[in-house]
Amino acid sequence: MNLRQIDNHLLEIREGGGCISFFGFPFFAAGIFMFMASLKIIPFQNADEVTEWSYIVLFFMAIAFTLVGGGLLFGRTWKTIDLSKGTILKITGTIFPFLPLKKEESYLHQFGTLVIRHDPGDSDTAETFPVCLISKVDSPEFLLCSASEYGEALKHAEMLAEFLKFPLEDRTTDHKRIIGDSDKGRFDVSQGNPDVSMPPDMKSRITEHNGKTEIFIPGKKVTIMAAVPLAIILTVIVIYGHSVLEFFEQTKTPKFVQYVFIGFFLILFLGTNLIALIHRLAGARRNGTLVSINRESIIIEERSGWSTTKTVIPRADIVDIDYSTISSVSEPIMSKNPSYGDFSDRWWFKALRRFARSKGVQIKSRKGIHSFGCGLPEDEVKYLFSIVTRYFE
Repeated sequence: MNLRQIDNHLLEIREGGGCISFFGFPFFAAGIFMFMASLKIIPFQNADEVTEWSYIVLFFMAIAFTLVGGGLLFGRTWKTIDLSKGTILKITGTIFPFLPLKKEESYLHQFGTLVIRHDPGDSDTAETFPVCLISKVDSPEFLLCSASEYGEALKHAEMLAEFLKFPLEDRTTDHKRIIGDSDKGRFDVSQGNPDVSMPPDMKSRITEHNGKTEIFIPGKKVTIMAAVPLAIILTVIVIYGHSVLEFFEQTKTPKFVQYVFIGFFLILFLGTNLIALIHRLAGARRNGTLVSINRESIIIEERSGWSTTKTVIPRADIVDIDYSTISSVSEPIMSKNPSYGDFSDRWWFKALRRFARSKGVQIKSRKGIHSFGCGLPEDEVKYLFSIVTRYFE
């Protein structure tokens, strides 16, 4: 994707090409090969055994592969924003001018807000951050561009908002925020609730010293289930070990071969599982997340066993701080659909809150969205959020 401002009134967004073209080339090449094979231009070694139906099926497969590969390889989309005309022209086509194009025109006066959203994706699609125009009336959104990283989407959105002179809303997390307007930031939540009390059954440990606050969130405890693989291996050895030794004696297997086989089995299955269990038990007390907060930055350390992943988020890069719980997810649903009423006190919602996992505190920076405290109770997430925002008020 490429954004290019041509002049003060014209901006072009071009999508397609690049890595997508490389991804489409193998499909296109395979389609061309199948076309030539179906037309018998490329002969098969066993051509006498290939039926006519096989050539027909191969021909239709070639059409599918060529269309998919050609679309990825040669397909392009151009979106041109013309402020002088007040229009957005979307052209979908290919790099070949003689092929038909699809044109769609929209008018800027229909829209009033530019929005960044978050699409988490699924097993078939990747995570994306689309940038859309929101209509003033009840009509569909207009997708301007999309990025795989939050920082890239934010950069494009700020450029588009400045060009269009539209307000920019960040809706990537539960609470929307108008970017560039400090009076409407997420910090209003902590300022409006300055006396958030500490939950009585907090899992996190909080310490303060030398102007710095450290929050340690313990990881998952090592349970008896961690020893199940080792127990299965030992059970197999006890049950079948004697039979294996008898088999070696009956077949008069050389001692050297017996030792190699038994040693390989013990090292591969018993040894690796034993080392893994010892590693988990030894690092159990260290497992967890350590968050260090000061006036200059937020440092998040993810500790697992003896390994540590450290993320440093400078204050200058922080765009917003938010939190996500099941209540914050349900609030927009209740506000958009008043007919549903307030279901926060209903029994089924309370039961759902016990099983639903929170996303914790979310730090949005120009390099991405970082979270900590996932899975913690709602009250604890809000308390940790109030501690973090206290340093950036």
